[in-house]
Amino acid sequence: MHDMPYDERCTEHIEPTGLLPFISLVSRGQPNMNAAGITALADRWRPEAHTFHLRNGEMTTTLQDVSMIIGLPIQGEPLCSV
Repeated sequence: MHDMPYDERCTEHIEPTGLLPFISLVSRGQPNMNAAGITALADRWRPEAHTFHLRNGEMTTTLQDVSMIIGLPIQGEPLCSV
């Protein structure tokens, strides 16, 4: 994955959506990945239940979890595209 340049001219259009922190995160480039950790999680994923099966039980990743990890706000009206 390559760094994705951000055009500052877009800021006035993106800022009202609340997505600017997410854009900043993505434009910094690919984060460091733990290949062994990702492989271990992929082995424990159960698509029929949309959960990870771990030793101490099932774990579901929620929208709030993702919001906290990537800093994307989830308040307000949903942004949908058809």
